[in-house]
Amino acid sequence: MKIVLKNMGAITKEVELSPAQLTIFSGGNNTGKTYAMYVLWALFQRRARHVFAFAERLAEQLKVEGSVSLPLEAFFTQHWVTLEKGIAQGLRKRLPEL
Repeated sequence: MKIVLKNMGAITKEVELSPAQLTIFSGGNNTGKTYAMYVLWALFQRRARHVFAFAERLAEQLKVEGSVSLPLEAFFTQHWVTLEKGIAQGLRKRLPEL
């Protein structure tokens, strides 16, 4: 998985993260290491949720019909920008709590 951060806290340039079993951040003071860790932590917390309108429609369809057919490639092509914005908004909202 690749995560790109930009304009978040002390991170002003675009930073690409590829989290693994062991990920080490190094660098000078006030360069964004802690902020990057907060972002990763918030992303992987199960309670960090953002409700998307399309997800509510799919849930309702599942409830009514008992199943949902979801072609993943078309789904992500159609909803990628919405997903990206929702995740970014959720992170910005949650980071002050961390």
